[in-house]
Amino acid sequence: MQERSMSINNVSLLEVEDEQAIENFRKLANTMPALLWMTTPTGENCFINKPLADFLGVPEHATLPEGAYVMHPADAARAREKFADCLARRADHTDEHRLRRADGQNRWVLVKAAPRFSATGEFLGYSGIIIDISSRRRAEDELRTTYDWLTRELNERIKAEQEVRDLSQ
Repeated sequence: MQERSMSINNVSLLEVEDEQAIENFRKLANTMPALLWMTTPTGENCFINKPLADFLGVPEHATLPEGAYVMHPADAARAREKFADCLARRADHTDEHRLRRADGQNRWVLVKAAPRFSATGEFLGYSGIIIDISSRRRAEDELRTTYDWLTRELNERIKAEQEVRDLSQ
């Protein structure tokens, strides 16, 4: 009888420790200056931290069914397919797509995720981070535009020099 009582108390202590660990994790995740998320083994969202909830404009303890946050229509199918492929292979996931922020502005984001496994090797889902890379994408676009302009300028000058050479012969 005493042995059974001990095991019940141990289970209760484990539950308390688990609850404390979960609460400690939530406090850590919610104070991180990063957009964090987790999924179940089937790929369904089961956790977003406060900064991600604020970014998306959803309640802090919300979980998001697939596609609840709004991806740009041009990116959505490809992004979901890419994640589904990684999920099926239990592989790391990296992607870039546009995501609608709470204020309605589409932002370019880098999504990185890694599969989580239990101590026994059971697949538990993904843990991921979302990084707003809109400034980087704007800089890349500006650089591309400048490069294209310089290329056109150079080609025009080469053509003009060739015309001058042709006229002088």
